Amino acid sequence: MRLQPTRYLQSIRNHWLLVVAIVGVALLAALLYLSTAQKRYSAHAQIVVTPLPVDNTTFLGIGGLIRDSTTAQPVVTAAQLLNAPQVRERASQNLPAAIHATFGVTPLGQSNVIDIQATSSTPRHAQTAANVYAETALGLRKAALQSELAAAISRLQSRLAVAGKGGANAALNGQITAQLAQLNSLVGSPDPTLALLNRAGEPSSYSWPRPKLSLLVALLCGLVVGAIVAVLLDYFDPTARTPRDLIGARGPRIVVPVPEVPKRDLPHYARGTLSDESEFRDGFRQLRGALMGPRATPSAPSVVAVCSNDRDQGRMMTAVGLAKALADAGRRVILVDGDMRLARASSALLESWPRATFGDALRDRHVLPEAVVPLARNLWFLPAGADTDGPDLVASGRLDDVLDTLREGFDSVVIDAPPFEDGPDGYAFAEAARTVLVCVRLGHTNREGFRESLRRLEDLGVPPAGIVTVGDTPADDFRRGSWLRGGQPPVPLVGLEERVRAFVAARRGQPGRQSPKYD
Repeated sequence: MRLQPTRYLQSIRNHWLLVVAIVGVALLAALLYLSTAQKRYSAHAQIVVTPLPVDNTTFLGIGGLIRDSTTAQPVVTAAQLLNAPQVRERASQNLPAAIHATFGVTPLGQSNVIDIQATSSTPRHAQTAANVYAETALGLRKAALQSELAAAISRLQSRLAVAGKGGANAALNGQITAQLAQLNSLVGSPDPTLALLNRAGEPSSYSWPRPKLSLLVALLCGLVVGAIVAVLLDYFDPTARTPRDLIGARGPRIVVPVPEVPKRDLPHYARGTLSDESEFRDGFRQLRGALMGPRATPSAPSVVAVCSNDRDQGRMMTAVGLAKALADAGRRVILVDGDMRLARASSALLESWPRATFGDALRDRHVLPEAVVPLARNLWFLPAGADTDGPDLVASGRLDDVLDTLREGFDSVVIDAPPFEDGPDGYAFAEAARTVLVCVRLGHTNREGFRESLRRLEDLGVPPAGIVTVGDTPADDFRRGSWLRGGQPPVPLVGLEERVRAFVAARRGQPGRQSPKYD
């Protein structure tokens, strides 16, 4: 199945309960984590960076001092020095044994301030760790400065001793002496380019876990995982979920959803004795209109086979509903139970069988009057019985003889054909009727089996006139009687050629059809 963008939302709607369940599990996991996770507190100390000017020559040769630069940001350079592994290691060693903390060193925006963050299990521990790290970092910088300072003073003193006190070296001696004086003033002092700006205070609330953030992340993760699972389930699901899954055969162009009549109400609905049948009648009226046009004229198809790929697709209910809709429009209709294996329609509609059944009529069509049972006004029923020879009788030419006889006696013949998976007799009914409706139940019908049935019907030269979806159908996929492909006007798919011929015959004054034989 090729998933289109519009199918993603449909997949989520198909499995919305699963998506909700996954989101619920994610939120429960987040709540469980929030209730059991150890709280962490963060304290912040701040160090200010005061870089030396670019033209400063006093501290030449002392590389540990931070200098201003046009190619690099001094605060970033200082943050890298303070975040060195040896600084972290020394700070951890300087902490009391009971304190365990993690550290972070971050330059603050465009300022010359560096933030020292320490995270620990209690507010006091976090405060202590942040201050210890800042003091340790500044102490290491002081030690590095004093080491370089001692080396620089030693070099200058050696130069001064070599130069002597001669008048020619007076100017150079003066410069060295002035530089020594400035360097000596820094002996024992901290790094002049780094200073503690703010000591860490005790945090008033924990920094982790963050309930709102954790719940939001859990919600988003649950939605993403749920949506992915829903799409994958639809992708690998062998059943047809929407009418679009039924596209794939050249024959069907129209999809008509019909309501599902409960099995216990079906006999009453067929006889017109159901107390509230309005909710069902409109759906089958739509099916009648989609199949035969707004008016069920005499030129409409006389034989319709209602088929399905397998059982429990609503085939029997659709055949009964269509037959009743045609009868309500004034057509004389006979409903034929063609399933001679289980005869479910006969069991549902009749309390007792007549002396003859459909199988007997196939053996001898002269017994048809004894087999036909009236159900309601304009509606008759030809029941079937369990007949082991039924499939063989259908495969013979006798089926065409019986249907010809029924055409002479009735305006419409609606056949509840056996499912295609039971054997070839379902295709035999479809080929004999020439007008075929295929029933599907979305969420139950196998896509590939359905499409294979359509291909076999096309090979027989009887592509289905339409597809009937039984029960719930996504309203945003197709309206009733909507077209699967193309921009054709809503003209019935079948019987168009017959209508044209009937119209021409009427204009020529040819006689119409004879009156039905069965009363």
